[in-house]
Amino acid sequence: MTRREADHSDRTKQSARIPLIGFCVLLVASGLYWLATSGRVRSQITHLRDSDSNVRMNATRALIEIGAPAVEPLIGAVRDPDPRVRKQAAEALGEIKSPRAVEPLIGTLKDTDQDVQRSATRALIEIGAPGVDPLIGALKDTDQDVQESATRALIEIGAPAVGSLMGALRDPNQDVRVSAAKALIEIGAPAAKPLIDALKDPDPRLRSFAAAALGKIKAPRAVEPLMDALKDTDPRLREHAASALGEIQDPSAVEPLMDTLKDPDPQVRKQAVEALLQILVESRDRGLVSPLVAAAKSTDPAVRDAATRALGAIAADYKFFLTAGKPHDTTGLIWLLKVYGHKEMALDYLNSGDSELENAGRDWAKAHGYRIKTHHVMWGPTGQTYQYDTEE
Repeated sequence: MTRREADHSDRTKQSARIPLIGFCVLLVASGLYWLATSGRVRSQITHLRDSDSNVRMNATRALIEIGAPAVEPLIGAVRDPDPRVRKQAAEALGEIKSPRAVEPLIGTLKDTDQDVQRSATRALIEIGAPGVDPLIGALKDTDQDVQESATRALIEIGAPAVGSLMGALRDPNQDVRVSAAKALIEIGAPAAKPLIDALKDPDPRLRSFAAAALGKIKAPRAVEPLMDALKDTDPRLREHAASALGEIQDPSAVEPLMDTLKDPDPQVRKQAVEALLQILVESRDRGLVSPLVAAAKSTDPAVRDAATRALGAIAADYKFFLTAGKPHDTTGLIWLLKVYGHKEMALDYLNSGDSELENAGRDWAKAHGYRIKTHHVMWGPTGQTYQYDTEE
């Protein structure tokens, strides 16, 4: 080997040693950092046992700052005999947001200490989407506290949980279905689209629940799909759809609900009447009294009884419809006076400013033996008021 070749070989060996030395230095530094961090984590977890709440709070903050290296020791700490340690460890895991902590935190929902349970629930909420499926699994737990904590967490997680909650509605376990239903209703608007899609699901139980939930959510976008559901072959879906339309209180549903008064199922017909009443009260449209009057004349006892009860409630609050109602269609109000009328009611009709209602008030007074005295005044919609006394 020539001198030149020997020099080149030496330089090559030296060059090869440099990365190796750098790697070794990095490895040693990493090891030292790990040892230092590990020691720091252990020290801070010890501080979680301190009787001073400020010390415990500072230790929690320190563990959160350490981050990922603190996760495994904190998972161990949620099983510590001291509830203060378990509580602070759960809070720290929530702030770090490591998916690795989900299952241990689910287990902590069973903790005998309520503060620890609440901290675990909050931590799962903070972790969010990675915790959804394990939380769905927790709905099957026989411990009611665990079920309730899991439900609360899913509600707070919100939209990311909707897909899994929709799937949980098919679960054979009733507790799971009930908890999933409650969560979807509480989540509200983000659940509307999947629930609307579920109105056409092959499972009749799921379709009925979807209709009921859309009513609780009061989703305006659901009105048309729910009106379509009034024509479904399943009577329970039709019943829930009618109820939902009443809760949403959109006046565009009045005509389909009127058609539903001819439904072959008595429960569906009854629910349609109640829905019409809800829409009437919300819309302040006295023209909607007439459909209820028509229903009160039905030969169907279920429809007739429901409509009669509804009209009785309206009659008790008739002044609302005289002052706040829209001016058209007085037929229903005139019928109310004939059936539920009394002296004060007739006087209010006379002074309503509506000629048809005034005439109805006159007719009622005459039929019941009253004479009318007229006094001109400077106020009122017609410039005069009417008073009447018993015919002597």
